Amino acid sequence: MTSGMKMMAKPIPKYLIPTITALHFFITKLPLKVAYFVMVFVMVKGGEVFLKPKNMRRNIREAFPDLEEPAVEAVSKKILANFGRHIVEILHIASFKEGKRGFRVDLSTPEGATFDGKGPAIYIGAHVGSWELCPIVFAERKQPLTIIYTENDSPTIDNLLMQSRKQTGCHYVEKDNALRACYQALNRGEAIGLLVDQRVKLGVDVDFFDKPTAMSRIPARLAMNFNCPIIPMDVVRIKPGHLRVIFHEAIRQTGETGKQAELELTQQIACAIQASITRNVDSWFCNKLRWKSADRSKFPTKEL
Repeated sequence: MTSGMKMMAKPIPKYLIPTITALHFFITKLPLKVAYFVMVFVMVKGGEVFLKPKNMRRNIREAFPDLEEPAVEAVSKKILANFGRHIVEILHIASFKEGKRGFRVDLSTPEGATFDGKGPAIYIGAHVGSWELCPIVFAERKQPLTIIYTENDSPTIDNLLMQSRKQTGCHYVEKDNALRACYQALNRGEAIGLLVDQRVKLGVDVDFFDKPTAMSRIPARLAMNFNCPIIPMDVVRIKPGHLRVIFHEAIRQTGETGKQAELELTQQIACAIQASITRNVDSWFCNKLRWKSADRSKFPTKEL
């Protein structure tokens, strides 16, 4: 599943583009474990340049208020390290898809369930683990999946990302043109995938980590319109070169319609996403502020 956010949250200085392009090529040529080491070093040491670890720490404090400050700092570094490994895995999507050099992506389903991907369905997740590689399990089984993504501010980064994404064999649609594509895919009896852990300007107000926040109403609305399940999922790293897509119990709408039904379904989605983040907090890529309160007064002097 691809990102519902920009992979790099800060505008990339133009003078860094040649370095990023060279690093992209370099990483594809390295053995996997060496590439992991290099990108973990780059992200942990250079995260302040490329990303927004201050926002990550704020989000972690908001979601897990019982964590002491050293633990918050440790989690943010683990998140940056995971993102470095994730970049390596994006650049090796073809190897994961084809099972080259021991690369593999397998899947896990709830006890007693099987993954057949038949009929319309909405797959949701958070930015945890190695989310960009989720589409491989669909492509391997020849199950059409339309993925919603956000275009990167840097054309260079966006082009590099799309080069890798296209190798999954799935269909990618930029979020500004997504609604029609979602309806068309579900009408064809296919599936769509999107990440819903970020704050949205307009949405349904839900409880998320015991705090009110807006969450996209689109998954619930689509599920109600097409009478299809919403399936939460995680993508976790078992070991270097081995990823697992984990499907969880489907969220099924009751057949009710209207704003209240939409709210209740979206709240179930919020609970599923909260559970995913709690399971995978060390790899939750949360460099975009999730709660408005974090912008205003809670940490006014520390990291503005």
